[in-house]
Amino acid sequence: MGNISKYAAINTKVKAMERQLLRDYDYEKIIGMPDVASVVEYLKSETYYENWIGADVTDDIGTLEGLLKKHLFVQSEKLFHYVNGNDKKFFKVLFMRYEIENIKVFIRMVARKESLQRISDHIIVPDSYGSINYTLLNDARTLDDIVTGLEGTEFQKIVQLFKDEEEDKLMFYMEMNLDRLYFKNLYNYSKRLDGANSKAITDVISRNIDMLNVQWIYRGRRFYKISQEELVNYSL
Repeated sequence: MGNISKYAAINTKVKAMERQLLRDYDYEKIIGMPDVASVVEYLKSETYYENWIGADVTDDIGTLEGLLKKHLFVQSEKLFHYVNGNDKKFFKVLFMRYEIENIKVFIRMVARKESLQRISDHIIVPDSYGSINYTLLNDARTLDDIVTGLEGTEFQKIVQLFKDEEEDKLMFYMEMNLDRLYFKNLYNYSKRLDGANSKAITDVISRNIDMLNVQWIYRGRRFYKISQEELVNYSL
């Protein structure tokens, strides 16, 4: 009964949140739609996401993805307040995913010499759990600036190590190694959870790692012509 009572509140919250998820028939309808605008209109008029997708969003897939990612973070953050101890620490590591995705956006836009004026539209800032100084990153103009902006974080070394890579491979190496850092930390922290919870979480993480490795290997061979040996070396 220990875990049942321990997680009663969060289980109740999860059950309530599940009612907001799309159903099979929603996906069947969306799959048959002709364009992004039709999908957006359906989400706004027929699903829970009408509360998250503004009237000004029509067919901009980048804006739509950003809104959905922010929604996912807000939902995850709600669960954070129902846990404590090692469970709370594990949630903080889960939120590192958003920090890493933010770093990728900064790197990509700076490498492409794009303006950071509307960077806030593309990132999720978990202020309560993060270690990144976004004020410094917002002023970045070069990858060296990003390295400086990440000072004091465990992300700095990765960007520093690969910032001088060839432009066509730079994002591949940085993204792969940032993801490696995330899953390494996630796996290590999962071992601190209670026995049954630890096993369940590590099983899920292992499956995610397998899928991510397949994606990286395919991308590395198909688009970046990276050697098999190097891909094996970088695999999780």
